[in-house]
Amino acid sequence: MFNIDKDRLYVAVYPPEHPSLGEFHWALVVGPKHERYDTDGLRLHIIRLGDQSGSDDIDASSSTSVDTTSGVDSSPCHTYDQSLWSSSSKWAFQCETVAMHLSSLPLARLVIGKVKDRERLIQVIANVPIPDATTDCSNTDNGTSSPSSCSSSSPQPSYPDKLWIQHAIAALEADKKRCLSTSFTTWDVIEQTASSYVSGKRNQKRYDFFGGWNRSKPPTFDMLDDQELIE
Repeated sequence: MFNIDKDRLYVAVYPPEHPSLGEFHWALVVGPKHERYDTDGLRLHIIRLGDQSGSDDIDASSSTSVDTTSGVDSSPCHTYDQSLWSSSSKWAFQCETVAMHLSSLPLARLVIGKVKDRERLIQVIANVPIPDATTDCSNTDNGTSSPSSCSSSSPQPSYPDKLWIQHAIAALEADKKRCLSTSFTTWDVIEQTASSYVSGKRNQKRYDFFGGWNRSKPPTFDMLDDQELIE
């Protein structure tokens, strides 16, 4: 029977840890189409390791969602080695369970795909190399060409988490619909939409502690249907 309630793939943007790290921190979130208060999803992103200056840096070893030693299937993330990291930039891949009504709590989410094979999607994303800050998008497709989701016209240099998201989306696009049945993967449009959408929400004072907004649900825009799902 055809499943019309497929998981969705989101690009989620968060406040950066520090202004020097760019406009946003970027992540991918996988979760069901219909969310409840107790619905969980997965967040996949790269994080700064905790050996850098500043108390807000993330210690990758603190996550309980990736367990490569006990063999306990504590989450869909357990088989992916969190120690895949870039020695020069001190960033590590992290796959973790998050509450979808918070998604811990992004400035905004953009729906970019309907998930066809969740396990394969996680595997493809987990195997995306972590770039250095000076990595160019032209390196994504074995150095031969730049997929549309990772345009060579993007401003360079960029930031590791932003570049990694570009590469991850390009890898999903290259997987020829085995991970995603429907998708929107044009990176320049995704980036511009995230920036303008969050800017509009700031102008509406969406992130203030007044105005009657539901702060437990992040603003969400569906790029597949070109419509806002959560204001």
